[in-house]
Parts: sequence; C-alpha cells; structure tokens
Amino acid sequence: MAHTRRLRHVSGRTRSGQKIRTAFNFDPETIDCVLLAHAHIDHSGLLPRLSAWGFSGPVYTTSATIDLLHAILKGSAHIQEKETE
Repeated sequence: MAHTRRLRHVSGRTRSGQKIRTAFNFDPETIDCVLLAHAHIDHSGLLPRLSAWGFSGPVYTTSATIDLLHAILKGSAHIQEKETE
C-alpha cells in the first residue's frame, strides 16, 4: 500500500501587514511537508508559526527562495512578536 502524503496550502500575510489567520484550521502536526512556490510574504509569512505549532517536516523550495527567506522571515517574526504584545 502506498504512503499518502498530506500537503496543505498555507497563506501568510497580506502586503499591508494585516493578520489573515491567527490559527490554522488544521493541526500542523498532521502535514508531512510544505511546498513553497516562492518567498513572497503572502506565501511564507506563517512558516514560523506553522513550525511553532507543531509542523516538523521539510519545506521544499528553490535555492533562490531560501536566500530570500532569511530576510523575509526575520521581518515576519518581528511583526508576529509585536502582535502578541
């Protein structure tokens, strides 16, 4: 029997910085991996929260996207910290 992979499309933030999701409508521990098409904040912005809430699988993306994510996610994490104050 073949193993079934569980994928989920997760959006991040709007360009204006508004929160678009404070909680996921699924359990992050139940997905196997994330396929990230590109580094735009509306696609990658909730990766830190996804990880904090239990996702532990790999994130598949391109090397160019990885290079951009370092700066983008640092900024996103800072914004999310401010939202919890």
